[in-house]
Amino acid sequence: MAGGVVLSLLAVAALLAACGGDEGVELREDRQLEAELRQLRQAGEAAPLRQFVPGDWDHVYSFAEPVTREFVVEQVGRPVDMGDTFTGPGNMLVFTKSGDVQDAVSVEVNLFDGSYGPGVRVIADPPNTGRLQLNDGSGSRW
Repeated sequence: MAGGVVLSLLAVAALLAACGGDEGVELREDRQLEAELRQLRQAGEAAPLRQFVPGDWDHVYSFAEPVTREFVVEQVGRPVDMGDTFTGPGNMLVFTKSGDVQDAVSVEVNLFDGSYGPGVRVIADPPNTGRLQLNDGSGSRW
């Protein structure tokens, strides 16, 4: 009997995978990160993004709104549970580790979009204009 239950569960898991049941990490608002980035912008300073977003990530993707789920998957290589289109306001940041999505957040702050490594810095560009630049030294932007 236990074998039948296991086979049934495996069949359901396979069906969900075939139907796209894995939507990936859910996009969430991050008000703390938003407040820290606003403060950095107002001060006209620069700092490593890791100072604000600790954790186990080695890559970050920044998407300015509006952006489609299709484009996010194309860039990141993995799904993010976000609806069909992120319309903001602000930006969506997707953090990955070895290609796997670790976190996906939205912030009501205007950042340059692109793809950046673990040494990325956030830079007021120029101070008090409402925009923040992301720069990891590689010049990477899509």
